[in-house]
Amino acid sequence: MGSGNEPGNDELKEQALEMMEQSLAILYALQEPAAADLHDVIERVMGSSGKMGEEGEVWDSVFTDLPHLTMRALFLHRNDGFTVGQIARRLRISEADAAERLDHAVRYVRAPASPRI
Repeated sequence: MGSGNEPGNDELKEQALEMMEQSLAILYALQEPAAADLHDVIERVMGSSGKMGEEGEVWDSVFTDLPHLTMRALFLHRNDGFTVGQIARRLRISEADAAERLDHAVRYVRAPASPRI
């Protein structure tokens, strides 16, 4: 097995991450507990910063209340610094859909702290 810096490795890594994102969406749809493990693997492979929110945001129910792709759009943007275009490519959705999901998610976490139903 070669080193991680060989030509083409970045492209292979991105393809693997895209496939893992598709698998993660399926696991969430099936309400499979292993989804959390795959989420952690994706973040480790990406080398995520771990910074998820901004001052005044409420993230307590993001994973349970938001649709999966909306949650992932927010997570990729806030935790990994992805642009709308990068989110769209990673999640295999249109840029308009990625922008709409991200906007919805940002409004959700910025909403005043109140009981979520």
